[in-house]
Amino acid sequence: MRPVLRRIHSPDIPDLRTFAPTASEPWCVYVQAMLGPDSGEGEESFGFTLCNHLWVSSQVKRSGSAWIGHSLVVEAFTFAILERAITSLCSSIEGKDWQTVARRLASRTDWEFTNYTP
Repeated sequence: MRPVLRRIHSPDIPDLRTFAPTASEPWCVYVQAMLGPDSGEGEESFGFTLCNHLWVSSQVKRSGSAWIGHSLVVEAFTFAILERAITSLCSSIEGKDWQTVARRLASRTDWEFTNYTP
């Protein structure tokens, strides 16, 4: 089983398809990729920070370090680049069931069910 991209959303940006950050300025937004199993319906949220390399550099200059885990760093932004990066991540993940796949995705993203207990 592999994950597939159903849709992309950002609580910070009303429409990621028209998002046009300035390439010469640092920027950072939160993105949620709605992913589901390739063999059925349903989706779950896998979030991450999307930023440009200038934002990472500004964080390192400001504090001397920067965490990169659960972040996608791009040189420039287009929706196609974002979509391609998520699709590439999905094609690199495989598992015997959705729980296995989701846990593997959670090593790179903020899965909505990480640390969930019923």
